Amino acid sequence: MRSAVIVAVLSLSVVGVHAEGGEPNYRLPAPAQAAAPRADLDSVARRYLNKTAADLRLPRSLWCADFTNLVRKEAGFRPVPSRHARDQVKGGQRISTPVIGAIVVLSRGRSWRSGHTGIVSGLTPGGDPVVISGNHNRRVAEAVYPRSRVIAYVVPN
Repeated sequence: MRSAVIVAVLSLSVVGVHAEGGEPNYRLPAPAQAAAPRADLDSVARRYLNKTAADLRLPRSLWCADFTNLVRKEAGFRPVPSRHARDQVKGGQRISTPVIGAIVVLSRGRSWRSGHTGIVSGLTPGGDPVVISGNHNRRVAEAVYPRSRVIAYVVPN
């Protein structure tokens, strides 16, 4: 029997400051899960920060969806059978409020086919998602993206 993912509604005011250095802390609580044989996507993605496509043995162009699928698989979720970023919406349940570990699908450029995808790792005070993604300046990186680019937040199943 599949375990349901319970998604808690989070306040956008969950922002603090690190004790050391006073840098912003954009981390949100992780989503609760009914059964936890699966790893947290954020934790898995974070292990690959600064890696390149070559380091991960992924195709060297347009590899953000490949990275998201690698994280899904390693965390115990089924990968989406596509290299298109926007197809990540097909691999789970859409949610309206971002949570850590959710997959985010972003627009890129003017084409309806273009996109970018990654794992939500936090939220800025202004509501922009902090995302760990592949193919960000040719490596896995954590960056803030404008919420106006968000197409969907997805909790994988």
